[in-house]
Amino acid sequence: MGSVGGVFLLFSAILIWTSPNFAMANIRVTDFFEDQLHQDLTKVTWAHAVNSQDKLNEALNSDVMMLEADILMGTKEGSDKKVPIMAHPPNNISDLLFEDFLKKVIKANENSKKGIKLDFKDIGAVTPVMKLIEKNRRRKALSFPIWVNADIWVGPVNATTQPLDPEAFLALTSKDVRIQPTLSIGWTTRFGTEKDQTISKGQYTNANRIEALRFLDTAGIDGNIREVTFPVRAGIAAQSADVLLDLVNRAGNKATLTLWSKEDDPVDMDQLEHMVTLIGRERIYADLPFSLPGSDASAISTHKGKDKKDVTIATTKRPTTSITTATTTKSTDSRKIKDDKNIKDHLVIVEDKLDPNSTVHVNSGEATASLWVVVVTSLLFIFCTY
Repeated sequence: MGSVGGVFLLFSAILIWTSPNFAMANIRVTDFFEDQLHQDLTKVTWAHAVNSQDKLNEALNSDVMMLEADILMGTKEGSDKKVPIMAHPPNNISDLLFEDFLKKVIKANENSKKGIKLDFKDIGAVTPVMKLIEKNRRRKALSFPIWVNADIWVGPVNATTQPLDPEAFLALTSKDVRIQPTLSIGWTTRFGTEKDQTISKGQYTNANRIEALRFLDTAGIDGNIREVTFPVRAGIAAQSADVLLDLVNRAGNKATLTLWSKEDDPVDMDQLEHMVTLIGRERIYADLPFSLPGSDASAISTHKGKDKKDVTIATTKRPTTSITTATTTKSTDSRKIKDDKNIKDHLVIVEDKLDPNSTVHVNSGEATASLWVVVVTSLLFIFCTY
């Protein structure tokens, strides 16, 4: 009977492994860089817009931890074939293919530690990129954190940039892939210098928060199991502390924020410090062209300036660049939403379904739970037959 139990165990494991719902956990940034971070995510350093051979080589030979790069369908210099390339719109020609980018990062991780954040600017690039990731996963070549990022919702302040389709992005980053990269999903924004005006007032609203939570719930993403980060623009986030705190608390204990900013954005540093203190450095990444108050002044990030050249900035504290801000909404009750009135009634219904003291509990962990149930049951079966 013992052999029968062993066969049962093996058969059950194979069934779950081949199930389309089964996925391997991604390597976490907090685990990968544990000795350097000590649970302070703001200590993660970034190389930004790593979209060329030169910038990639520079980043791989530096001390930065995470490489952020833009991806779209385009052509390599001297070729007419459309493939995933590292480039930011409106550019559609690059000297760096994603395939070569990934190969170099894999090679570099033999002797150092580098994670990657893939910022998709083209929904058409997602499938071929994920296929290459899966191919290398099967070869056991992926030993580092991988993030997939996209703006999938229209955000503040009345943003006009078209986001990627939310359902399509999630489906394509999950389809036929046995690894679950960290999901980095956020909003398009309109803030700072825009043509002939400077926008300094703006908030992430309760409507934005509920939109994100509803998406996670509908998509079956459990933030207690899968890592999810919400990229938020620092100048707007500083004015939205309570809403963002509620967002990450409800999304799950693996949910985080990733602060980002353009160099000329108006940012109230006092408000930003309050937001970081309120939410906690263990839940906030900071991909910024300046340091957060109290941060290590030696931290370095590489950012892209207005003239489209990469500028390396020592992230030392800078003075407040704006004191004109919107008042943060103190209540997280959707019944008090004053903006987005046309969808207020629907948001109230969604909010009522969310227990204020709970996180979003959904079914993305069922495969993992099922695996443990089968394993434990099988072991007990084997034990009892002897």
